[in-house]
Amino acid sequence: MSEFDWFFEEIGSGIRALVETFIEMPYFFYSEQDMHAHLYHKLISGKLGELFVETHFGDKSVLLHKEYPTLWIHLGGRRGHFDLAIIDPEYASESHSRMQVREPPYSRHRLKAA
Repeated sequence: MSEFDWFFEEIGSGIRALVETFIEMPYFFYSEQDMHAHLYHKLISGKLGELFVETHFGDKSVLLHKEYPTLWIHLGGRRGHFDLAIIDPEYASESHSRMQVREPPYSRHRLKAA
C-alpha cells in the first residue's frame, strides 16, 4: 500500500462536494468548465494543494493540474487532454514513457488519477 493512497479519499470528497453543489444549485454551473473549475478548487484547497514534488527537470510542481496532455494522438492528428490530472508523486522525478518531443515537458509524468 502506498503512502499516497489518501489521494483517492481526497478525490472522492471533492467529487461528492461537486455533486452535492450541483444537486442543490444546478444553475450554479454554466458549463462543464465551471464544474472542472469547482472540482479543481475543492481539490487544490485541500491536501493536494499542500504537497509539492521535484520533477525530472528539477522544478517544483504541485501534483494537481487542470488540462494535462494524453499520451496518444487522436485520429485527427491532435493530442487529447485530461480535464484534471494528479501526478503520481512516487514517480514524479523519474522519466517515463509519457515523453513527447514538443512542449510541455511535464507530460512525461505518470499519473495517479485523471
